[in-house]
Amino acid sequence: MCNDALNSYACTCRDGFTGRNCEDDIDECQSDPCLNGGNCTDRVNGFTCDCIPGFTGTKCETDVDECAGNPCLNSAVCIDAVNKYTCACNSSQNSRKRDPCPIGFSGQKCDKRGSLYTGLIKINGTFDNSLTNKSSKEYLDLIDKFVCAVGQGYERGTLGDKYIPSIIVKIISYGSIAVGYYISLAPLSTKDDNPPSPDASSFDLEAANQYGELNLVSSDPLEDLDECSMPTNNDCHVNATCSNTIGSYTCKCKDGFNDINSARPGRNCTLDLDECLMPTNNDCHVNATCSNTIGSYTCKCEDGFNDINSARPGRNCKLVSSAGLLWWHKLLIALCAALLLVIIIITSICCCCCRKDRKQDSREMGHFDAHGRY
Repeated sequence: MCNDALNSYACTCRDGFTGRNCEDDIDECQSDPCLNGGNCTDRVNGFTCDCIPGFTGTKCETDVDECAGNPCLNSAVCIDAVNKYTCACNSSQNSRKRDPCPIGFSGQKCDKRGSLYTGLIKINGTFDNSLTNKSSKEYLDLIDKFVCAVGQGYERGTLGDKYIPSIIVKIISYGSIAVGYYISLAPLSTKDDNPPSPDASSFDLEAANQYGELNLVSSDPLEDLDECSMPTNNDCHVNATCSNTIGSYTCKCKDGFNDINSARPGRNCTLDLDECLMPTNNDCHVNATCSNTIGSYTCKCEDGFNDINSARPGRNCKLVSSAGLLWWHKLLIALCAALLLVIIIITSICCCCCRKDRKQDSREMGHFDAHGRY
């Protein structure tokens, strides 16, 4: 806006401009308002920031929390970083007062489950009735100490440099305290995918006692857990067969069911549709035979028909030419021709006989006069 003055004038500029005549656009990027490496673009009376990956906000002031979507599985702790995250698989919800305990999973998202075994450890102490109550302080304290102590014992054992242990208490027995537990040993590296073979040296009793504030007396050798014995210990589909293996198990869809997930067989099995039962469910040619398979079907041209489309067999079947007839086709044609020839001959003979009979009748009729006398 121009303001008149004595032999002069003054301009009142709108926001974002300066100069005697408001000819200069103010550069709002001059003060470097964008944070964390953001790129500033000047606008009229403002600016915009183009943030680098991992940051957001008007001035790129906010670090995007990649852990917000809870990408880490199986109770693992997510550690946010710039434009990335890491999962700490060695944390446990059972460890309430001490350093995190391992949980028996590995992988980028802690989604790779370890091999399962069962074990029994005896603790020097007297069983208290409070240990029958899984919500009591005594029970939770014992579980807390036991999980971390036994986990430390396996980490310090001969398998500790290759596998992450996870301890789940299944039962606490009366008398001197005997704790039955499940243990999962998850490989730290993809090179150690084969199930481990635990032995007495796999568990360091001394290290466990030093860490867990418990007096562990003895540890029985680990035994393979049959995951197929209980549905809660495996994720095979209801229409799949579970087969136990050392430290793990396999799933396979039953006959008549399709396996939807080839990456994890036997987890999603759907009933197989026999496409051959109804022509609308298959595209086999009318002169082709349809054969049902698991999840699909095959087509094959019938004998006497050529398959025109080798890329998709049985979809276009054309009757073969005489040159391409099968031997039994040729035999059948020859027999039919011979039969037709026999019929023609017999018919010809019959016709000749009939003519002779007519001529004989005519001669006999010639011996009578007009009055019917010889």
